[in-house]
Amino acid sequence: MLRFIKKTWITNRSKIIIAITIVLFVIGLINFYFIFDVTAQSNDECLWVEKKVSADSIKIVFQSTKVQGVTWNAGIRDENELIAIDGVRTRSTIIASQVLDKVPAGDYATYTVSDGKKVFETHVLVKKLINFGGLALGLLSFLWLIVGFVVVMAKPEGKTQRLFYKIGVAAILFSVNSLIYRGTEAVNPVFGSRFLLYSIDALWTLGGLFFGFLIVKFFCLFPRENKLIK
Repeated sequence: MLRFIKKTWITNRSKIIIAITIVLFVIGLINFYFIFDVTAQSNDECLWVEKKVSADSIKIVFQSTKVQGVTWNAGIRDENELIAIDGVRTRSTIIASQVLDKVPAGDYATYTVSDGKKVFETHVLVKKLINFGGLALGLLSFLWLIVGFVVVMAKPEGKTQRLFYKIGVAAILFSVNSLIYRGTEAVNPVFGSRFLLYSIDALWTLGGLFFGFLIVKFFCLFPRENKLIK
């Protein structure tokens, strides 16, 4: 069996590498889509704090409202109560976040607010925050995969070339943790499938386990082999 696998690998090495790279390339693109769209967090430049009203109810109040920020400019002040966003009752900060996330950056969300004396509606400009840590890792892994593909195709049998490519593979797998960034706080289709969620969790864990070790091994071989690798 091992001989068959080895023979198949040697015979079809280039085709296998190309197929793996295409799959990982698509995963990288999906990763960017999630970073810029699915898991991007809406921001209204203030904090929402849940306060207990009774044993079975809470209210959401504004705190640390940024002066001259989008919420401040909409006439909302600290300790005002958030009742609804775009007509959806905000029974928790998670519900409020999910409703606000549906509003595109640059559009306005309609807040229903109480200042203790009256209830009023106001329009708040929505900004978006992206996962910059995930974006940095995504760009690194994407570029490393492309360069690694070029390097390994130039010399598929080279030990250093193969190792360089493996780092790109591990980096792409590690970067898929951006697909589950923010967890269930965001409206994320990944959490609708247990199989998909567990698969992504396994892939980024596997990539994370090997990524660091492969980099250390690579620089023990390149530009020249040192004693540590032995």
